[in-house]
Amino acid sequence: NTAILIFSRSAKSESVYKKLHANNRVNINLHQALFNKTLDIVNETRLSFLLINEVKQPGNNFGEKFCNAIEHCFTLGYKNIITIGSDCSALSARDILQAYNHLQNNHNAIGGDTHGGFYLLAIQKKYYQRTRFLNFNWCSKQLFADIIGYFNNGNKTAICTLQIKADINTSANLKKIINFSTP
Repeated sequence: NTAILIFSRSAKSESVYKKLHANNRVNINLHQALFNKTLDIVNETRLSFLLINEVKQPGNNFGEKFCNAIEHCFTLGYKNIITIGSDCSALSARDILQAYNHLQNNHNAIGGDTHGGFYLLAIQKKYYQRTRFLNFNWCSKQLFADIIGYFNNGNKTAICTLQIKADINTSANLKKIINFSTP
């Protein structure tokens, strides 16, 4: 009853919006490498997953597209969804399985990123409310706080937080991660 939702644009499309390298071919290859790593991690969990890329993301803005993707998973019969993107190089199968365990124990979970957003959101269908989700400050530094507030103020369950991790949206983010991981 749980699925992983990979909510991500294709490498070619992602490269248009996120410039990790000045050379277009290298930029696409970097995004493809991040996506491939994400897919490997998801496969390692052995959980069901769905990929919803830009072709399957109807909506006028990020919030609508994200909500539509979540609702699509629920219409397929899933009761729990673990949403991830493909821009967090530090994401691990352990993170996803930790979120899965929280869901199995009737808790939602979120892994915040260093920019005030999130790299993982695990939510039970019974706690999802489209109108409230649409009112989040999507694509802002306020998003993580909005989601925490949503669970702590309007629901009967708190949300468990996972370790904060860096995502990669710019060449500066990429350089920081590369420099951090190089001895």
